[in-house]
Amino acid sequence: MIAAIVQPYLLPYIGYLQLMAAVDAFVFLDDVQYIARGWVNRNRILNAGRVCWLTVPVRHAHQQVAINQRFYDRDPHHGDRIANLLAAAYPGPVAEQLSRQLLLQPMIDGDGNVAEVNAGILRTLAAMLGMRTTFHC
Repeated sequence: MIAAIVQPYLLPYIGYLQLMAAVDAFVFLDDVQYIARGWVNRNRILNAGRVCWLTVPVRHAHQQVAINQRFYDRDPHHGDRIANLLAAAYPGPVAEQLSRQLLLQPMIDGDGNVAEVNAGILRTLAAMLGMRTTFHC
């Protein structure tokens, strides 16, 4: 059995996806310190040929609070901003559906726990891509 242990990033980069596809077990390391300005709640996307940050705000908490004890700020204005950014960067109905299903809906459902939302997004993406990796928290 081949396993990978990684932090649950908001949106995976290509190497993250390749790692997911290459292992039998994917373990989310979510009981470590949340790093501000890290990749857990943000990523870069291309919009009209320029790099833009896609950042989902996280509620303020003490710096040493672990990823699995942090929560997204679920202000509806943030969801609208993210949806608009994704629609501008990736126009079309398929991209809009994916952004809502993959990113926005998981943040609305549940309590907004960062680790659970991110792990759910990654599980959904893996299933959509036909990956057979098992996931563990």
